[in-house]
Amino acid sequence: MKFISYIFIRLLVFIFSILPFRVLYLFSDFIKWVLKDLIKYRTHVVEDQLRKCFPHMSDQEIENIKDENYRNLADLVVESIKGFSMSEDALKTRWKLINAEKIEAFLKQGRPVIVNTAHYNNFEWGTLAFALQSHYPVKGVYKPLTNHFIENYLKRNRAKTGMELLPMQNVGQKISQFKEQASIFIFISDQSPSKVEKAHWINFFGHETAFIHGVGQYSSEYNIPVFYCDIQRVKRGYYEATLTELVAEPKLSSAYEITRTFAAKVEQVIVQKPAPWLWTHKRWKHRRYPE
Repeated sequence: MKFISYIFIRLLVFIFSILPFRVLYLFSDFIKWVLKDLIKYRTHVVEDQLRKCFPHMSDQEIENIKDENYRNLADLVVESIKGFSMSEDALKTRWKLINAEKIEAFLKQGRPVIVNTAHYNNFEWGTLAFALQSHYPVKGVYKPLTNHFIENYLKRNRAKTGMELLPMQNVGQKISQFKEQASIFIFISDQSPSKVEKAHWINFFGHETAFIHGVGQYSSEYNIPVFYCDIQRVKRGYYEATLTELVAEPKLSSAYEITRTFAAKVEQVIVQKPAPWLWTHKRWKHRRYPE
């Protein structure tokens, strides 16, 4: 079954590689209809969480955001598959890192930096295009797949643009090895933590929310500066990523404070444009004090 899944993925990648974007977006429109209207994939989760975060919004405003959110999700699906076959020039054209110089001052000193982002707009192309637009080693932290055929294919694909994937269970050891070398560690830390007992509980949209502790811990322990990567859609199929400094001298902050700073930035970005966030993800499935 795992090998069949792998063959299916490779077949999709091949088909998508020969289709122009205008055709892919017609397919994306169909996927959006299937997810939102036909099978209603987590529509109750999306609506509940939107109302939780934006209680002041009208029913029509919530519905508009929900509709845009499923369009974003469908685009992410087709764009992610297309990304496996895109050329380096196409990736750099469609996913631009606007201000890479923001982190170079630290890298030129031989210091690593952490770039933290959220499941917002096309973060998948970022794992390919970021390394193409940096002169320094880029290492992405990820959760390995159980299907080793797809896992190996994914790692090869990321490696072709210069991204080294680091399994999340070994990331602490890797960061320790490179704590005095110019490297860029990329995290996506807005998902629910798998180890709730280690979570940092942050006030997020007015609700106590479990956040992954890793970035705060590694940044504080090894004095690694943290930047936020804000990915915005310019038009369909084109994105610009902007780096914002969150913590320049982590040794002066606690791990919790660093996580809270990241969470505040994510909330700020979502408030400005709610639809591109991955609202289908169950952000509040954990409780600090179980009932």
